Amino acid sequence: MARMRAEERLDQAIDIFWEGGYYDTSIDQLFDRTDFHRAEVYGKFGSKRGLFQATLRRYREKVIAVFFEPLARPDAALADIDRFFRKAL
Repeated sequence: MARMRAEERLDQAIDIFWEGGYYDTSIDQLFDRTDFHRAEVYGKFGSKRGLFQATLRRYREKVIAVFFEPLARPDAALADIDRFFRKAL
């Protein structure tokens, strides 16, 4: 089986945290269901909490930034703001 890219592994960790929540997700579940290894998690993220914070950053990059992208454009107008809020409802 090919090794997942770092972004794919963070995406998988997002799903795992989403399913069980931070406190009910064990570090062993994360190791079992992603391609992360213990040394890598502790070396790169420092802890389960550090991995969780990395997943939040990844979620922000992947989902939240895309959601707000129409408002971040330099040519965004009042109509864009109106569409944004109509979609959000």
